[in-house]
Amino acid sequence: MSFGKSRTVTLCSIANFINAADRAIMPIAIIRMAKEFNWNLRLQGYILSSFPIGYLTSQLFAHIFVRRFGTKAVLALAVFTWSLVTFATPFLAPLPFLLICSRIALGFGEGLALPTIFHIFSNYVPMEERSRSFSYLIALGSVGQTFAALVCPHIAWRIVFFIFGLMGFFWSFMWIVTYRDFNITLGNIGDEEAFIHPSSKVGNKNYRWIEFISHWPLWAIYIAHFAMNWSSYIVMVWLPSYLIKTFDADPTNLSFTAFPYVMNCLSGVAAGHFADSLIQNRWSVLSVRRLMTAIGLLGPGLFMLLFISVDNLLLAVVFISISMGLSACNSAGHLSNHADIAPNHAGITFAISNTLATIPGILAGPVTAELVVASHGRWFPVFILASGVNFVGAIIYQNMLYFIGLGLADVDDLTVKGLRIIKNCKEVYLETYTTILQIDQKTLEEFLGIQIIPADRELVELSADTILANAREHDVAFLVGGDPLSATTHTDLILRAVELNIPYKIIHNASIMNAIGSCGLQLYHFGETVSIVFWTDTWRPTSFCEKIIENRRRGLHTLCLLDIKVKEQDEASYMKKKKTYLPPRFMTTSQAASQILESAKELQVEDLINDNTLCVGAARIGWSDEKFQTTTLRRMADEVDLGRPLHSLVIVGKLHPLEIDYLKIHTLEPSFDQLAIENNKSLQH
Repeated sequence: MSFGKSRTVTLCSIANFINAADRAIMPIAIIRMAKEFNWNLRLQGYILSSFPIGYLTSQLFAHIFVRRFGTKAVLALAVFTWSLVTFATPFLAPLPFLLICSRIALGFGEGLALPTIFHIFSNYVPMEERSRSFSYLIALGSVGQTFAALVCPHIAWRIVFFIFGLMGFFWSFMWIVTYRDFNITLGNIGDEEAFIHPSSKVGNKNYRWIEFISHWPLWAIYIAHFAMNWSSYIVMVWLPSYLIKTFDADPTNLSFTAFPYVMNCLSGVAAGHFADSLIQNRWSVLSVRRLMTAIGLLGPGLFMLLFISVDNLLLAVVFISISMGLSACNSAGHLSNHADIAPNHAGITFAISNTLATIPGILAGPVTAELVVASHGRWFPVFILASGVNFVGAIIYQNMLYFIGLGLADVDDLTVKGLRIIKNCKEVYLETYTTILQIDQKTLEEFLGIQIIPADRELVELSADTILANAREHDVAFLVGGDPLSATTHTDLILRAVELNIPYKIIHNASIMNAIGSCGLQLYHFGETVSIVFWTDTWRPTSFCEKIIENRRRGLHTLCLLDIKVKEQDEASYMKKKKTYLPPRFMTTSQAASQILESAKELQVEDLINDNTLCVGAARIGWSDEKFQTTTLRRMADEVDLGRPLHSLVIVGKLHPLEIDYLKIHTLEPSFDQLAIENNKSLQH
């Protein structure tokens, strides 16, 4: 990391040191303040929870201020504001109402800091250095809490507020003097210090706020952050009080409460370097973020349960220190994830995340007090609840059901995003009954380097619980030829996942629904798509023809998806309850054209659909040997053979001159112009 980047990361980390120290003073000082001013437990809870109210309200203001004033001014203002409030606290302490108001102001100032710093890091720090940078940032916060825990018990509480207030004033001066904002820096320094994005303000102003609250990957981050903060606030706000009341710890000698923050600091730095080393060794960023988040949420949850179960002060401090140490892994997990998935808007996403994650801070004071009072002085409900929240957050962040479109032909059609996700999934299913690809399953497995589970209609429609149950335990990918939402079966699977609260994500790709435009017909001239099934001796549905007629009356083209019979059970074996399957069958354009003509005759609509009606046959769209043929329905039924599957058929509506010219490229009709004119005349209203 260059000197310029190191200096910026260092300054921001020191700001977080002061930030964390200033908020950690009160939980320690309040023990002596409550005794001096005769505050009861409920009033202490309101004083401790007033800080998060201000912190909550300022998160989104940070983004607005950064856009308008730049990162330098906003961060300087934030640190100066909270330092001024910290310095003034001893003068306001005798008046609880003013003290609560000052704590809200303190929270407002501190709430501006981290979103601004996240915006700086996402624009300034390369991907392979982000884990350690965010770890330094979070670790210095832990150092600040440690420093406060070590110093506060040994100094008069008023002096403590004065010291940390003055530290903030000095930092503000150094920041203004040494930091160069993005727009000033760019172009005045060497490439090694160049910013990733050339503006200190959010680069893309054409965003919608709904995008930051409507995507599940962001909500997974928000929930993980909420869970982490729930336990962190409990420890930060109530640990000294718990140790005094439960173990009769000496209120004047609480330096040992610094141990959890020491562990948090050391673990955070180690976790950051470890995470970056995994990324440099070709681990995917998503895998690393999930691993570190799992450690950072499940580990603390487990050790909080051990913490509440012991009756020895030393063991309690050891367990809560390990819990806080493991929690530091979140800095290389979901906290770093903002800059990965939304680098241009990391300040916004973190502001939203931190806003939601501040709710535990508001609730930690009064809820804990009420739980302890309701439990007749027992604290176990407080920490059991915190552990449960951690476990839920970890589970939600980890698992996802992915619906991934494979495109039309082969592995080259797979998107980069889809490929990256598939390689991270523990189980991968390949849907095999709505379409076929140019390659077989074995070739796809060799390319992906994974084993694929074939998913036929029977598995997806009758045994979908298997897929959904697995998605509760780990990431599952459901691969679909074309686009995942081209078949209603897949929509049903999504709805069932929603009912079971299983998160899902759709990775789109090209499908016949948009690729049919390559035949020369304009997509916005298409009407309702129809499916044509194989007729049997006893079942000859004509509903598809009725929809074609309606489209023709409106002058619209009709895309006909032709039947695929894969793993179709033999009727005789079905009656005997034995599973014997017929060979695969794929409807051809010739068969489809014949059924359309027979249906039109049966429905007596030959004025709209007849032998001379124009149609386009399409075969293997997107494959290396794709083929189109434009002709009449009669010639399509009697003469045309487009070869191996898959086939599709388009019944032509009213033609635009450009469409007429394009269809000539692959027509069989020497008098196509005349046929096109007659076609359009027949569709005039």
